[in-house]
Amino acid sequence: MNKISMRNYMVTITRMLLAGAAVLLTADGVLSANPGSLSGVVQTGGTSSSQPLPNVHVTLFEATTGNGMALGGSN
Repeated sequence: MNKISMRNYMVTITRMLLAGAAVLLTADGVLSANPGSLSGVVQTGGTSSSQPLPNVHVTLFEATTGNGMALGGSN
């Protein structure tokens, strides 16, 4: 029984380390971006058959559990 517990412990630690590495690798690209700009395309049709939507007003809100404050917008 002790070997099973140790195996589960090692699997859990390995998963946590891999998740931490993924977060750090992802955050590296995000942190190096210009915090005053955001680029992208507003689209419809999901990810498999997307169609760009021209002349769309977009407002970016902060992620929060309450009412988010508008961080910026674009036309």
